[in-house]
Amino acid sequence: MDGWTEQLVTCAEFERSEPGAARNPGHHERLSDMSAAQTSPPTRWEQQVVGEKWDFYANRFEKMIADGTDLEGEARLVDALAPRQAAVLDGGCGTGRITAALQRMGHRAIGVDKDAGLIDIAKQRYLGVPYLNRDLLLLDGDVLTAVGAPAEFDIIVLPGNVMVYLAPGTEREVLRVLTGLLKPAGRLIAGFATDRDYSPASFLADADALDLQVEHQFGTWDLRPFENASDWTVAVLRRPDPDGQEQAPAATRWTPASQWHSDPEQHL
Repeated sequence: MDGWTEQLVTCAEFERSEPGAARNPGHHERLSDMSAAQTSPPTRWEQQVVGEKWDFYANRFEKMIADGTDLEGEARLVDALAPRQAAVLDGGCGTGRITAALQRMGHRAIGVDKDAGLIDIAKQRYLGVPYLNRDLLLLDGDVLTAVGAPAEFDIIVLPGNVMVYLAPGTEREVLRVLTGLLKPAGRLIAGFATDRDYSPASFLADADALDLQVEHQFGTWDLRPFENASDWTVAVLRRPDPDGQEQAPAATRWTPASQWHSDPEQHL
C-alpha cells in the first residue's frame, strides 16, 4: 500500500471510530461541520432504487464476482487514457469495483458515493481501498483534502448510470462541481443509458455550457461507435488548459524522423 492510499485508509478508519478514540478531533469536527451545514435534494437513485431494488443491486455484483464475470471494462478505458499513477476520482462508485480496479492498476483512486450502504459494502469488499460517503453535488477540495485525498484529479470517471441517477435538475451543477476538481487538461468520462429522462444531448449541452471539450463519444465502454440507436453512451470530456496544450514529458517525446541521427542511441 502506498503512502497516499495508507493516509486515506487511515482517515476512513478514523471516520468509523468512536469519538473517544479519535486521533484528530479537530479534523473530525471540521468534517461534521461541513456535512451539517450543507444539504442536497434527493437523487433519482434515492427515490427509485429502494427496498428489494437496492438489495438486488447490492447483491448482484457479489454474485458476478463469484461467477468470475469481467467487471473492469470501464477501468481499462480509464487506465488507457490516464497517465501512470494518475489521481482518479470514481464518482458514484457504488460498491467500489472500479475504484478497486484502478488502485490495482497503479492509480491513486478514491471512490465517492452518497449512498452510505453502498460505501459500507465497498469498504468491506475491497480492504485498503479508500472510499468516501459524500454527495457529488457537495464535493469540494476542502472535503477531499480533509480525508487526505488531492483537491485536483487527472481523471474523474462517472460509470454505471451516475448521470441519470442524479437529482433532477442538478446535472449541470454536478458537472460544474466536478470540473472544478479536474486539473487543467484533465478528463471527465461518463457512461449512461440513453433511454432515461436525462439524455446524451442534454449532457453534451451541459458540457458545452461549462466549456468542456468533447474529445470522444462512444456507444460502449469498449469503444464501439455511438449511433442514434445506441442504448448507451460513453463521453470523454476535457477541461481546457488555459496555459496551452498539454505537453508530454521531454523524455517521452519522439524526434521527427527527418531529424534522426545515424547513431541509433540519438534517435529519441
